[in-house]
Amino acid sequence: MEMSIKYLNETADALEGLGFGVERILEPDAPSGKGVFARHRFVLSRPDEKLVMEGLVYPDGTVRYYLEFVDFHGIHSFSFPLDSWKHRPERIEFKYYERLDTGEGLSLTLKLPRGD
Repeated sequence: MEMSIKYLNETADALEGLGFGVERILEPDAPSGKGVFARHRFVLSRPDEKLVMEGLVYPDGTVRYYLEFVDFHGIHSFSFPLDSWKHRPERIEFKYYERLDTGEGLSLTLKLPRGD
C-alpha cells in the first residue's frame, strides 16, 4: 500500500475497529521553519496504549509521516519519522529506517489483540 493521508485514515479506522479511541485533528495552517504545512494528527488510545500518528503535508506536496508512543504498556518515545507502515488485522508494522539499495530496514511490529 502506498503511504498517503488516506492510508493514514484507513489505519486509524482499522485501529478503531480494534477498540482504540481515535481523535482526528487537522491543523491546516501549522507553522514551521519551512513555512506553513497541514498537520493530520491521529491520537489513538485504549487502556495502557496511546500512540500518535501524524502526516505533515508541505506546500510543495511533500508528505512526511511520524509516530510517537505516548504510553504503550510503559514504553514512551519522542515522535520519530516513519518510512512506511502496514496494518493487518492482527498487527501493524512500522518501518522507521529503510535502506534504499536493498529495501531492508529497521521496523517494529505491534501485535494487536482485539480490545474486547
